[in-house]
Amino acid sequence: MRIILSIVFFYFISTNCFSQTGNCNPTITIEAGIFPNNADSAFKCPVGACCYTHIKSKDPNLEIISFKLIAYEICNYPDDVVEFDNKGNRFSPASMSLLNKACKGSVLNFSCIKAKNKAGIIYTLKPFSITLQ
Repeated sequence: MRIILSIVFFYFISTNCFSQTGNCNPTITIEAGIFPNNADSAFKCPVGACCYTHIKSKDPNLEIISFKLIAYEICNYPDDVVEFDNKGNRFSPASMSLLNKACKGSVLNFSCIKAKNKAGIIYTLKPFSITLQ
């Protein structure tokens, strides 16, 4: 019995603590996306507004508080996988530097997108991916 409990315990620890997704499984079906994006009506920049690039929820009642950016196939570093954690809804300086180095064929994955509502409840939104054309 002790051996079975040990196996179950180590399996639980390895899948929850060492997996890349960890506790980043979506807890709500609401999507997020890059803002501004004039191809999607939910993410259009109003005419005359100053719209800095950031991550935004399609639900206006949710505010993005953090997200993870994972990039593959970066132009000068095609074999590297680069990962950045971002606080808030804007890109960190390191993420912006990475985005400036991306080119056609680069893949950007946005995951662990955490958002909170006005009551302070935190949700994990659905991840999304962009391949630069």
